[in-house]
Amino acid sequence: MRETPIEFPIPLFSCVELKLLTLHNCCFPARSKYSGTFHGFPNLLILDFTEVILEGREYGEFIASCPLLHALIKLNTNTTPTGKVKPVEIAKLENLQALGLALCEVYDDVAITSLDFFQLIDSFPKLEYLSLDLQNCKFKVVNEVSARSRFSSALRRLKVLGLRNIDLQNRATLFFFFHLIRDLPNVDELRIMLTDVDRVSLSPFTSDEIVTFNLQQLQLVTLDGIQDSDIEISLIYNLLEHCPLLKEMIITTSPKTVDRSLELAATLLVAKA
Repeated sequence: MRETPIEFPIPLFSCVELKLLTLHNCCFPARSKYSGTFHGFPNLLILDFTEVILEGREYGEFIASCPLLHALIKLNTNTTPTGKVKPVEIAKLENLQALGLALCEVYDDVAITSLDFFQLIDSFPKLEYLSLDLQNCKFKVVNEVSARSRFSSALRRLKVLGLRNIDLQNRATLFFFFHLIRDLPNVDELRIMLTDVDRVSLSPFTSDEIVTFNLQQLQLVTLDGIQDSDIEISLIYNLLEHCPLLKEMIITTSPKTVDRSLELAATLLVAKA
């Protein structure tokens, strides 16, 4: 990472046979510098845009120039203006098998519902890998059961799900998180990273907020940033109870509670016994 992003080299625009393009912390030149020389990457299969700035070109226009994409990683989570990609633009990529998104980059400053998200994900009939960054994303609660029943086929095909920057202090985010992972019968790997905020003031779940998981194929769980709040312990218990094929659970504690790691381990072992 550099303070000033590197400019994308214009000669690469002529590489029409390119199949893999990974760009981190760089920017595209102004359109006037390459006007008439770029006609898209018609053979591109994998595109990783992390902290990439497109000057004078919309992300949607660039993505549309790569019709064969199988994997798209689009992550811009800092505060630098980097341009947005609209849901309708990425929904056109019917061949996607892997998708990584910072939801705040897709939905900007709009509070989204589960219905919005499920409708977007259902656009990808071949999706098997999904990674979401929830940092700075706003949620509002709707009838989760109704939303899930209308748009669930793509989620039920997932094999790997990764969720980053989950803010357990935010009730709407927490509700979205639990109802997103509740019914993933084919997922065999689940990766969860929590935000590092103090969670001692969290109130217990109500009976309406508690969900039961259907994770029949889950074998590996990674939980990063765990403290020792009641909700986190309930999440771990729920996974242990409803994942019959679970082989490994890796728990990494938050720096805020690293001195209580042994106490947390003892709590889990005693409860499991």
